[in-house]
Amino acid sequence: STTTKLLYKVGRKLVASRKYLEKNLHVDTPQELQNLEWLVLSPVHNKGIFFTNKKNDRVKIKPDARIFSNDAQSLYKLVQSNLGFAALPNFLVDKEIASGKIQHILPDWKLDSLSVFAEWPTNAPRKGLIKLFVSELTK
Repeated sequence: STTTKLLYKVGRKLVASRKYLEKNLHVDTPQELQNLEWLVLSPVHNKGIFFTNKKNDRVKIKPDARIFSNDAQSLYKLVQSNLGFAALPNFLVDKEIASGKIQHILPDWKLDSLSVFAEWPTNAPRKGLIKLFVSELTK
């Protein structure tokens, strides 16, 4: 049995390289993304991807992945190599979007954030290092 604590949430954006988009069709809605070349973070694959617009319309798609990875950095490198679309953390992509190297796809649609948790065994000492570490992270 384990104890879990939310540490923070990570905002995401759907991105692709400009070069990739030049050779692929233009998309206007999340539904048009369903069958395109997706680069998917494997831990969240089964949840699908939720989009919400300013009118609170909510759309879920569960794309077939061209490539799976359990590492957002590697997916980002694949996007930069013109291999497809990916929903990546803002902290990875915001600078490259601002510079024009990659493009934010469907900017009027917001992606659900990812939650990052700390998890430890329930039998960990009450004042042990694990609890002190998590306490520091959540200040």
